[in-house]
Amino acid sequence: MVVVGYGTQSRKELTGSVAKISSDQIARLPVTGVDQALQGQAPGVQVTSSSGTPGSSVSIRVRGPSSISAGNQPLYVVDGIPVNTGSYSQIGVGGQQLNALADLNPSDIESIEILKDAAAAAIYGSRASNGVVLITTKRGKQQKTQVSLNSYYGNQEVWRRVDPLSGPEYVSLLQEMVRERYGATVKPGQLGLRNLDADPSTYPSTNWFDEIFRTAPIAQTDLNFSGGNERTKFYVSGSYFNQDGTIIGSGFDRYSFRVNLDNLVSDNFKFGVSTGFSRSHNNRIQNDNNIYGVLSTALLLGSHIPVYNQDGTYGRDANASIENPVANAYEPSYDVYTNRLLSNIYGELSILKDLKFRSSVSID
Repeated sequence: MVVVGYGTQSRKELTGSVAKISSDQIARLPVTGVDQALQGQAPGVQVTSSSGTPGSSVSIRVRGPSSISAGNQPLYVVDGIPVNTGSYSQIGVGGQQLNALADLNPSDIESIEILKDAAAAAIYGSRASNGVVLITTKRGKQQKTQVSLNSYYGNQEVWRRVDPLSGPEYVSLLQEMVRERYGATVKPGQLGLRNLDADPSTYPSTNWFDEIFRTAPIAQTDLNFSGGNERTKFYVSGSYFNQDGTIIGSGFDRYSFRVNLDNLVSDNFKFGVSTGFSRSHNNRIQNDNNIYGVLSTALLLGSHIPVYNQDGTYGRDANASIENPVANAYEPSYDVYTNRLLSNIYGELSILKDLKFRSSVSID
């Protein structure tokens, strides 16, 4: 069965273009949000990430871009709720954007259907012009109560790093360049050197990439309860996700809680509730498309500058405006806290065997 908007349909009877991703496929992926779970899983759907920052946005294109000036992101519908997407931060830190979809716990998802053809516009209107991503969360079944505990832990590392000159090598090369270009007209202290004739071996050696990069853990723990009888079915879950960035100072963590309940009040009427609450914390740093970002300054600042001076202050190049990368990562504070509630309440009345009236109210 495939979710097609207002209901479900057998795949063999489906005439539209729909890609489906099951919960089993999602469970094998250590991803932050729903959008990352689509990467490489659905044909005709292009998922690209412009940043490795935890909790950052992902670009998704269904059938490629369709507009020059308007948005190209698809419409996301969670349990019948068209949800808000995009970045809601008012602070720019180098082009990286927050990701509203990171507030959704991928472990709560039963299936994802991507409506790729124009037929989706018949249901959702112009909002479906870039495709529709239908997300169905897990619900209880008629069975004994089942308790499930899932957890994983891993490490992330930068694949390859630039191998810079040591401090003495850098100073020696700089001294040679200065002598060749300026001769004896250079005064002591210029270009950040204490003395043009100083022994290069007296300078410290700092590998800024070793200072800013780290082995970063990623972990998630989920606990859920599901079950029910012929009248009432329930699914309750709680989850904690934490991801440190491979660059110091960055990280993302999320607490989430979900309750899905279906109750058959009478033979002709039933109602249900789907409620998910999450609280996330995104610790951002100046980075990405920012020449004053942590990674940029690590590339630009000479290796003859120490991380810390003898008095404990941060080392700096007196003749340059380049910030100390370690100070750049730890001293500014860009903490974003997001509380999000997704809730849907529905009632369904069976009028005839093949005729039902359903109404719902939702909030994001």
